[in-house]
Order: sequence, then structure tokens, then C-alpha cells
Amino acid sequence: MDSGREQTPMVEPIAIVDIGCGSQLRMLSIGDDIVAETYRTSGSRAFEPASLMVWFELAKLSTYAIDIGAFTGIYSLVAAGANQLIKVAAIEPSKTAFSRLCLNIQINRFQAQIAPLNVAAGERFGDCLLNHYDGIYCLNSGATLLEAGHRPFFYSEPARLIPLDILPAIAACDRRFTVIELPQLGPDIIKIDVEGHEVAVLAGMRHEIHRSLPIFIIECLSPTALQAVQDSLAEFSYHPLLIDDENMVLIGDILEYRVRTTRNVMFYPDSKQSVIDQIHENSGLASRR
Repeated sequence: MDSGREQTPMVEPIAIVDIGCGSQLRMLSIGDDIVAETYRTSGSRAFEPASLMVWFELAKLSTYAIDIGAFTGIYSLVAAGANQLIKVAAIEPSKTAFSRLCLNIQINRFQAQIAPLNVAAGERFGDCLLNHYDGIYCLNSGATLLEAGHRPFFYSEPARLIPLDILPAIAACDRRFTVIELPQLGPDIIKIDVEGHEVAVLAGMRHEIHRSLPIFIIECLSPTALQAVQDSLAEFSYHPLLIDDENMVLIGDILEYRVRTTRNVMFYPDSKQSVIDQIHENSGLASRR
């Protein structure tokens, strides 16, 4: 019997993710995950292609990665797919995105490699509010811990805030929190996508940076944000390298920053120059110093 209502077509729940490195990942989406839907509609190398290529190559050379602002898991999944031995801490404070992250880990059978953590990273231990711009019918990839945003918030949810300097201690004493055993030697690579909260995240992991000197991929949403991150890492002799996701180029001159194409920036210390040289060689990306 016709109810008179327009019927919504059924959407295949699994989107195939192919970043162009030979392996295919799967992500659950019923039209509500912007990352998975980008692959569904645009095919391979659809989402941040240069950044994910760099991340893939970094993961092949690493034993421990931290994905801060994991959302539904694309960077965590790519790292686990690149290297069977890598361990990934996937940090996502949004409860709805975190639930989908866990499902994506399961359908790719990465439960032994990825530890999903439903917390926010910051400079202190305590409670905070995660503010969402979008409504309740989609997964919100732009949630922020900032108290004011570029437009009004739709809703807020409470979240647990931790400085990542204490993550090794938590992981060592409470397996229920981290699910799998995480390395105690410190991360080799870190991705940060936290909608303007980058400096606070870095402030909460000064000891880990000093101890491990990881290579970062950090989303910087303005030249001011880029400069603030660069200033935060200056004492550790880090260098920025713009990742141009539109033209598939690595750029050494930060004056070429453009928010639409080069918002993801790789930061590396002097001691990791040989790794960066390998990335240049193996990623297939062009380079402009």
C-alpha cells in the first residue's frame, strides 16, 4: 500500500576505500560519513590523497602511530593496512563518530592493531565540552573543543580530556582503556586534526615529543594556526613541509600555504631527515623545496 511518502533509496552500507597503494579498506556509511561517501562517489584517491599517501609511507616505517581526531578512522585504517606490525592509538571524543570508528576497525579486522580511545587530547586532565556545528542526522567531522566557532554550534556533548604525556601510564595500568597493548617507547608518527585545538594538544605531550621526536601531519586551518604550531615545535628543531592534496606535491616554502589545498602540514625534526627523503622517493609525489 502506497503511504504517499517519497521512499528513500537504500544505500549499500559498505564503501570501498582505495587510496591507490594496492590495498582496499572498507568503511561503513549509510550516507552519513562524509569521508566514506567521498570514496563512494568519487572513487580512489578521493580524500586528502597526498596526505594519505605520505601517511601510508610513514606507517610502513613505523611501529606506533597516534591518530588524534580520528573521526571514523580513515588515517588509522590506512596505517594498519600499510603495516601489519604497527599499533595505532585512535583518539576520537565524539561518541557517534567513535562508535563508527569501532565498527570500521572490526569490519577490517584490525582489532589487534588499533586501540580506539573515546577521549579528547589536550593540555590538562579533566572534563570538557565537544561542540558540534552540524545536526544529529550525520556524523560531524568538524566538532571542536574551542568555546566559540566560525558559526553557531548545533549542540555540545561532554568529553573526557587527557594530556597525551599520561597515555603511556594509562595504557600500562588499564588494558580495558586501550584494548590492546600499546608500545611504551613513544610514537613514531602522529596525525592531528582537531579544528583549531592543535597547540593545546602539543602542550599536553611535550615530554613525548622530547622523548620520541615523532613526525607529525597536522591540519592547520589558517596561516596563523600554521605559525602557532611551528612556534610550538620550534624548541625541538622541527621543519614544516606543506602537503598539497590537489596537485600531489610536497612544498618546502610555507609562504605557499593555501587553506583549500595545503591545510595538512608535515612537521619533522632534523634527526628524521632520512625518513623524509624516503617519503619523497617512495610516495611518488612531486617535490618543491
